[in-house]
Amino acid sequence: MAQQEKPKTDRYLGAIIGAAAGDALGWPNEYNSKNVRRETPKKKQMFQKWLRRDGGRFWAHEEEINPGEYSDDTQLLIATARSLQYGENWNKIFTRIELPAWVTYERGGGGATKRAATTWKEGTNPWSGNNADVVKYFNAGGNGVAMRILPHVFGKEQNPDEVMHQVVLNGIFTHGHPRALIGATLYADALICLSGTTETLGYGELVDVLLKRKDIWGKIPNLQKLDNWLSIADKALKGKYTEIWDAVVGETVELLETAREGLNKGALDIGSGVLEKLGCFDRKINGAGTVTAAAAIYLASKYASNPHQGLTEAAYLNNADTDTLASMLG
Repeated sequence: MAQQEKPKTDRYLGAIIGAAAGDALGWPNEYNSKNVRRETPKKKQMFQKWLRRDGGRFWAHEEEINPGEYSDDTQLLIATARSLQYGENWNKIFTRIELPAWVTYERGGGGATKRAATTWKEGTNPWSGNNADVVKYFNAGGNGVAMRILPHVFGKEQNPDEVMHQVVLNGIFTHGHPRALIGATLYADALICLSGTTETLGYGELVDVLLKRKDIWGKIPNLQKLDNWLSIADKALKGKYTEIWDAVVGETVELLETAREGLNKGALDIGSGVLEKLGCFDRKINGAGTVTAAAAIYLASKYASNPHQGLTEAAYLNNADTDTLASMLG
């Protein structure tokens, strides 16, 4: 039995290391990294030492980031993994211990996640504050959820519904908009599909599979005791949340179809044209959960036979959310 379980354990560890490596490679190049002097190293696949401007207006200073150090993407991934060690109580550990503690050591955290973590630290939740903060919460559709949900897949590959339930529950602790949550469920389903493969991923195969599995990643899980949450969401977003969810699923399908069109070009799929169509370089949308998930899935498919090249490309894209994209790709 131990010999049969070891390969799965190795995959889980490899997935975490791959995510952390992508994060560490891409963080210095991310447009919001506050890198004092952004330079492309001679060896792109080597981690670099760099200086980060930090401290804000009143305590401005330069922080030295050593080769291989990572950002909030990996911090929160590990926080999720630690929480899951507590079984059914993982959600309480995540909101009462991990998120409040993370505020004190975060590096490069997104605004939505920091705001939500602060509310949990104060003993409440982000959808019960003043109206302006609640509206901000329900409009938060960034990739801060997708980047941390990898551990929810471990050991549950045969039960996608349970994975989606946990992923969405994890997500609403910091983000309220369907773009954040659907980006995370799409990414989780991609991980589920990959966990069952034993051979090199076929060119474009993952995108085709996920388009057929829309009913899995695109379904709103039945989150018990959240009827009040949904009614607050309807009010904050000035519309029926379930209808907004379905519209975002439609947007996400279009993103995957854009990725498939690019992959169908085969050797003619040169440069960053598909990534541009996906919105990876548009500052208004490139941090969205759905955009980042679709881009990571596209790059995983494109570079199935050469993962190192794919990871390097993602980590050094100009004007892109390189740390999260490379982390999810890794």
